[in-house]
Amino acid sequence: MIATMPTADTSFDSSTGIGFDHSSAAVIGNSSNIISDRIALMRWVCSSIAMATATMQSVFANEAVAAGEHAELLGDKVLAETAMLLVAVAPLRGTDRCLDTATDQLATMIAPYSRRPSLLAGICLQPGAALEQAAAHVMLTSLGYPDPLVAQLLATSIRHGNDRGPERLPHRSLELEWLKRMLAGSALSSAADAPDHLASCALGRPMDVLHLTKSDVYAFTHAVMYATDLGGRRLVLPRTLDAVVDDAAAALAFSLDAVDYDLTAEVLMTWPMLGVSWSLEASLAFGVLATVYEEFGFLPGGLFEIARYRSMDATDRARYAQATSYHSTFVMGILCAALLRAPQANSVPETHHDGALHHGAAVLSILELAQRSGSKSESIRLVQELRVETQAPLAGLALAALLRNASVCGDLATLQEALGIALRYDMVDGPAVAQASELLQRCAALARATSAE
Repeated sequence: MIATMPTADTSFDSSTGIGFDHSSAAVIGNSSNIISDRIALMRWVCSSIAMATATMQSVFANEAVAAGEHAELLGDKVLAETAMLLVAVAPLRGTDRCLDTATDQLATMIAPYSRRPSLLAGICLQPGAALEQAAAHVMLTSLGYPDPLVAQLLATSIRHGNDRGPERLPHRSLELEWLKRMLAGSALSSAADAPDHLASCALGRPMDVLHLTKSDVYAFTHAVMYATDLGGRRLVLPRTLDAVVDDAAAALAFSLDAVDYDLTAEVLMTWPMLGVSWSLEASLAFGVLATVYEEFGFLPGGLFEIARYRSMDATDRARYAQATSYHSTFVMGILCAALLRAPQANSVPETHHDGALHHGAAVLSILELAQRSGSKSESIRLVQELRVETQAPLAGLALAALLRNASVCGDLATLQEALGIALRYDMVDGPAVAQASELLQRCAALARATSAE
């Protein structure tokens, strides 16, 4: 149970100021209990709904707050994300009376703001972007909170703007498909599904895992969310499921290295939303999020500064948490809701298996190389914090992190030695090894080309 997790001194990531508990890696041994603990998962869902309610009250109900420190939260973003959280939690209705009451109150609260005059004017004036403008309204309608007059306005704008509007990135096109499916599922519209964009989005294209950016990972995670209807829809993927999950594992190493809890939670949605059994890498990452969430009562966002937070009184702490961490806390709620909907994703493979000795030697070689090369990888540090018997199955995570960091730093010697370890211990599967090998081939070609001049 989360309540019995060990505690330790909290250190700080120098770039973000977020507190990080190094002993959180120890929860890997109890990770199956954490992930399958429906009481804890439901508690975090309810906590995210409470954060959403408090944030909405601060942003819209309290004009003094809305005009001051929290001004950046005004607008459509917080409304749409609150509505998305409600959609993600909706399949859990009927399982917890308090959750039912809280979600009904939240939906009722945001409905007027989702249909406020400025939004309706946007729907009218920009028919090519009407569906995005009306996202919160569409989601509320699908949840049973309709507004027929707004629905009529939206239908007219969509009809007029069906063939116009801005060019959209593939995962944004998937978002429009998702919104259209919600419209089609209501009595207010008979809109048909849009063409499938899976092949052109991150689900249909391999990631460049050695040179990932946050934008790359966000495109991947949002494609998963929208294409699966937040886990409620099964897909016929344009690539093999194993290839997609391998990309997710590489993205997980990236988000852990960045100490980005928000991004980590989004990547973790891959497993329950695609109906894949939980991996040990995912279990480790979830254990980190669970430990941090329990420490603060929310999931800190990228702008959160722990020193500033701890210097505040209780009232200012609550407002500061809303301003910096409402989004990441919503994401944690969506993740936990997806886990509660997909029990098959809650099973964690055993840490002991026939290849444990083999991979134990591999992970020791990887960790030793990381130390010699001066790697600052947070993923590798997490693996180092584990008990020896639980390190072996995470050799792949450590290897992917080492290869990516060596590539980013231009450390070709470490890259080559890491590939030698991968070959020696038959760890050649996965995109990181393949792309690192290709990088060395290109570097050799570059050397030949430049020496010939």
